[in-house]
Amino acid sequence: MRARARRSLGKEEKLAALISSLDRDYQNYSDSVLILNGLADYFGREGAPERFVGINIPLKRLDLPEKTPPRPDLLLQSWDDVTGFCLELKWSLKGDDLVLKKEILSTTRYSQPRSGWKTQDGRVSKVETFLIAPRDDCNRLKEIGHTDNEVGQVLQRSLALLSWDFSRTTGPERLYVLKVGGAQSSMEQIFAPPGLELGQSTLTDTLAKVLFYAAEPPLPYSMEKIYLFANAIKAFETLKDVEIMARIRHYYKEGILVTARELYTEQASFFLPWERADQQIPQVRQNWIQKALVGLARIKLAIPVIPIQPLNGARPVFLRVTRPGWETDPSQHFFIPSRSRGFELRYHIVSSYARYKLHMEERLSGGMSN
Repeated sequence: MRARARRSLGKEEKLAALISSLDRDYQNYSDSVLILNGLADYFGREGAPERFVGINIPLKRLDLPEKTPPRPDLLLQSWDDVTGFCLELKWSLKGDDLVLKKEILSTTRYSQPRSGWKTQDGRVSKVETFLIAPRDDCNRLKEIGHTDNEVGQVLQRSLALLSWDFSRTTGPERLYVLKVGGAQSSMEQIFAPPGLELGQSTLTDTLAKVLFYAAEPPLPYSMEKIYLFANAIKAFETLKDVEIMARIRHYYKEGILVTARELYTEQASFFLPWERADQQIPQVRQNWIQKALVGLARIKLAIPVIPIQPLNGARPVFLRVTRPGWETDPSQHFFIPSRSRGFELRYHIVSSYARYKLHMEERLSGGMSN
């Protein structure tokens, strides 16, 4: 009995750690989205110290062709059109020191001859680069800079490190971006201690803001946003008295039917495109939507189905899909059952996905031991 209890306790501890990790990833990405919106609002307002250029703008190299030119998360430039500012946002910097070194060295590409700025010829004569990351990740990067000469040179000459943080000590919550290391910059005073405080409106998620940016989000974050998105655009297309045929027939009072391709087509009505008049870059990629729907299916918030045409006004009937390949088919239909209003979506997704991952790990380890 005691041995069984110890095994159960170990599993619960493992589950708690996994939930904590997934929730931290969700929160980091969500916070970084707030930072991106806050900085865009700050530099886009009248009288801003630098000029707002756009979000996710491609910078094309002038001296040789590139298949995929880099797209800084936020692009600014000085009002005299001399200096450009590339701001790269990182919601998490995981991996070993070699991976982090690659992240640092990749920022030097912004200093190469490139076009895409709001100037007469699309160029600027000088570029300053900033990497914005959680404070712990910034500290890791500085430590690598002390031991790796290449990284140290980049941090000394061309890359400034900014961290974001929340102040919850007294009074209203305060969100700020702070210079914590790296190269000197002409924007030094903007981010100097106590940091650039972003407006209180930044702390609220709304559909008029960017909810995704170029970095692929952690899956629970996408699952929550796509679940809300699907239910919002299908609010007037709810199916009633739905039957899903499998080995055991299941009945649902109501729900909606979606595909990743359909949601991607409709996403611009829900998620504003990234800001620039001459480009319409959608926030959400189709494969992110597909992964989110598959993730929702893993935790039983969605069901992959094949529609069967109802006869004579009978209830909608579907066949549950079991064939291989449905996970990668953007035309695959997913039935999403309706949930009660008291349903706490984020916690349910994070905790259920943690249980699914833990179950799959146990199956894999069990198969290997056999």
